[in-house]
Amino acid sequence: MDHDSSPAAARTRGDRLLRQLDQHLLEVETALLGTGPVGQSARTALAEARAVLAELRAERIADREVPGPGAGPALVRRVQLAVDPRSAHAARAFCLKTAQLWSLPPGVANAATDIASELVSSACAHSSTKPVLALELGPEAILVRVWDDGPGTPRVQPYRPGVSERGLGLRLVRQLSSHWGVAADGGGKWVWARLPLPDDV
Repeated sequence: MDHDSSPAAARTRGDRLLRQLDQHLLEVETALLGTGPVGQSARTALAEARAVLAELRAERIADREVPGPGAGPALVRRVQLAVDPRSAHAARAFCLKTAQLWSLPPGVANAATDIASELVSSACAHSSTKPVLALELGPEAILVRVWDDGPGTPRVQPYRPGVSERGLGLRLVRQLSSHWGVAADGGGKWVWARLPLPDDV
């Protein structure tokens, strides 16, 4: 499902999340002042508060202009996905639907879909917050970007037969795109890949 970035929807969701956060922090304060099992209650309330903060951060990132190289895109579609291995399939479906809406050439559509699937899979494996997938169509290229709050900077790892398990997805991203990179933003990072459009598009 597409992310609803209308002001009213953002306000309603943001207000609800902030109320939840206030409630969790009040529970922490109550637990610390009370005579009950302080440690467990405080840890539980703090964990819930952190989860709400992480969701708020991802929500704000999804509403924000996506940073990166190039001039402003003509069209943008974004979706927030669950931290779940099945989100790679959801990302592929989102890309294919977008490619159809934008009448992208089959080769570009397939490459963008494969890149999105790899980046979302990596984000779900290393992130604690719902990843955001953004597709941007400009006059000369399409950009595929995925935001997550996972630690470290993705790097292409050297291939070692039978040993390499991490970083191989980025080899595919590098092979399918003209450029790719990482841009820090909002306590996390966007991993992006650029796909040039054919001249006759």
